[in-house]
Amino acid sequence: MNLILNIITALIIIFFTCIFFLSRIFVPNLGFRRSRLPRELPKEFENAIIKIKKQSKDKEDFAKKVYIYLTKKFHGEPGRVWNDFPFLFVKNINKLWIRTLLHCHQLNYLYRIALVKSKLFYEKDIKIIHGFFMFNIHQYLEINIGRLKEKWVKVDLFAKTLGFKFGQSLPKFFNVFKYWKKRKTSFFSFFSIISHIFRRIF
Repeated sequence: MNLILNIITALIIIFFTCIFFLSRIFVPNLGFRRSRLPRELPKEFENAIIKIKKQSKDKEDFAKKVYIYLTKKFHGEPGRVWNDFPFLFVKNINKLWIRTLLHCHQLNYLYRIALVKSKLFYEKDIKIIHGFFMFNIHQYLEINIGRLKEKWVKVDLFAKTLGFKFGQSLPKFFNVFKYWKKRKTSFFSFFSIISHIFRRIF
């Protein structure tokens, strides 16, 4: 019995070490240091930033408009980490741009690029926050949209798919079953993802 408990404890320790430490070392844009922004962008993205900036009355308005633009073009999906594991390590902007389904850190990377490239925001106006969601590390941003006085808001592009808006992020305890019910997706889809995770691990 003690042997079984020791094995379970060891597996739990290994799991959380991989999630909170190793993932932040090896996964691009999820690390302890923020990655450099690319010098060149896909033309579509570059033109969109310029266009949105012209249409925006201030930095807050720009932040909201870019949020809308990116969440219309891209989205996240709970449970996709293990289904799409190799793509976690993709950081090339051109490879990200041709996708529609991205991981949270990749969505934030694109949003951060748009903010800084607009020259309305500096890196100091962007905080990268990490939390825990569905047995995985989850990343979202806090940005300063104030001008003369600091005004920080949460921005979680990944959470848009789950019904959360600009200024909100995934809560610590989120009932993922509500998401599948809202999406009118069979619970068999949920269990298929869980079984897929176990197959990848074991």
